[in-house]
Amino acid sequence: MNICGDGKPDTTGHNAEQCDLGTGNGQTAACSKQCTTAACGDGIIETGEQCDNGTANADNADCTVACKVNVCGDGKKDTAGQHTEQCDDGALNGNGTDACSGVCTTIHCGNGVTEVGEQCDAGANNSNSGDCLPTCKLNKCGDGKQDTTGTNVEACDDNNQSNTDDCLATCVVATCGDGFTDGKTGPKFEECDDGAANGTETCPYNTSCFVCSATCTTVAGPTSKCGDGTIDAGQEFCDDFASNGCGACSASCGEATSTAATGLLVVVGGGDLTDGETFTLDDGFNAPVIFEYDNNAAIGTDHVAVAFTAGQSAHAVALATAAAIGLAPSLNITGVANAGAAITLTNARKSSAGNVAIALSSSNLSAVGMSGGQGGSCVATTTCKVNDDCLSGVCSGTPKKCQ
Repeated sequence: MNICGDGKPDTTGHNAEQCDLGTGNGQTAACSKQCTTAACGDGIIETGEQCDNGTANADNADCTVACKVNVCGDGKKDTAGQHTEQCDDGALNGNGTDACSGVCTTIHCGNGVTEVGEQCDAGANNSNSGDCLPTCKLNKCGDGKQDTTGTNVEACDDNNQSNTDDCLATCVVATCGDGFTDGKTGPKFEECDDGAANGTETCPYNTSCFVCSATCTTVAGPTSKCGDGTIDAGQEFCDDFASNGCGACSASCGEATSTAATGLLVVVGGGDLTDGETFTLDDGFNAPVIFEYDNNAAIGTDHVAVAFTAGQSAHAVALATAAAIGLAPSLNITGVANAGAAITLTNARKSSAGNVAIALSSSNLSAVGMSGGQGGSCVATTTCKVNDDCLSGVCSGTPKKCQ
């Protein structure tokens, strides 16, 4: 029996063959394995063909009339096959001016493909509250469209780049402490906003000013000045509350000035003294004390005797005078005789109250002071820090006051 593949073309029998090349069937386009003359459109995919759907071959189907697979970019719009195309303009696809994209879809916003002229395209998810707007533009801070469902969520978006209203240029809701003053009339209105400094600012030394509170309102700022009892570093050496200088600190708080009054008494030798001559010392706190030079054991009432003889030197008289001062009751002044005729006098209290002149009864004696005492003169109820501030010498209580 003559069969396809035996190399003998059957041209007259019931199983007529168009050709038969034996083992060469299907190896070239000359003869197919079915002993038919190979041709595109015969429904058999033969050498040189990508596909062959026979009479179904068409340029708008999956297999073209040239037995080539219809692909995007070949210029043949597949509308009837399984891989339909919305368009196909061949080499023009996706060139930026053509209406057909590189994947053979008609370019338009909302098709889910980011195409020329579009920043994004989320298809059905395009919205004014998502990352991609219905115009296929990216939802950005300041465009007036609040992104609430996308990956770049915005707390607000008021269509501007201002930092002086309820919504900042970063699309964050304005709050007190963000460093931007919300001047828009409304519940979020702020008079000021200094960020982390709110509620912590102070006025420059010895001045008044306005600062921003923790609630973003303008308030009078804390001040620091001489007399407030706090030593301001770099500005003050001391501060004892009493800014008038009555205490142990100067009126300008520039230096500690609590000092004792001092004086100098110069005497003469016994031969030049007259019995009954006096000098008076007043420490500023107790009753004045009158000292009387005595060479006959007779002195005035309440006077303190300074015994002398006519033959004593001036230095001997100075020593006797210093000794008498040291023995005087209720006198806060000490006397030290120098090498000559002078006695150095020092008040035991550091106070301007001790600046009381030495009184002399005759010109035989000479004196300087008492003077130079500073501080220690604050009266009762004056705020103080230490005992030396007070005229009474006592600073106590809560808060501390001169007694």
